[in-house]
Amino acid sequence: MLEDWSVPVSIDSVWGSQAIAFSRCTYLTVECDEPGSLWTLGTSGSRVPFVMLGLAGIVIGGVSDSGPFTSFQDIDALYNMVESRPGLDVGSGEIWLPRSCFDDSHRPRRGDIFRVRSTLFRDAYALQDGQMQ
Repeated sequence: MLEDWSVPVSIDSVWGSQAIAFSRCTYLTVECDEPGSLWTLGTSGSRVPFVMLGLAGIVIGGVSDSGPFTSFQDIDALYNMVESRPGLDVGSGEIWLPRSCFDDSHRPRRGDIFRVRSTLFRDAYALQDGQMQ
């Protein structure tokens, strides 16, 4: 299983004092809100057909496995591809990260874009979702 993925996030706001600052980071999702076409889920060498409904996935790269986003055109291509399919939409989610997660030489500001490692993303998501205390 591929575990070295990362999520592109955009700083939406910075909250708190210098000592205890947090940044709200938004990320893109693909959401399905109505039964659509037949999909195939592949994991550990097995494949299972299913119809997607009420699911959301986190976007970690560009269209057609093109790797990380490198331009606004890459993001535009994602929106065009997803929203051309009935029942699919591009959405967003958020996580909060402490200032200590960022390089000391750069104070996070609104609009900055970073990639968050899978381990940190999972922990931040679990904390926000109440699964971790």
